[in-house]
Amino acid sequence: LMAINLDELVPYKGTYRGVKNIGRREKGMIIEGIITQVQTHPPTVILRDKENFAHSVDPSTLELIKVE
Repeated sequence: LMAINLDELVPYKGTYRGVKNIGRREKGMIIEGIITQVQTHPPTVILRDKENFAHSVDPSTLELIKVE
């Protein structure tokens, strides 16, 4: 697994897959969607899935699955 540099992530470009890091029930769930936000402290990426729900994802689990 390649570490992704947070500075290189571009919101709304490409489809990513990652593991949800916050949430009682869904923690550990795999989310696919587009990045809408990148936060550095703590390192978190917000992915929006195809139903338009926003999920907080662990950036170390991110993987680019489709380039737009």
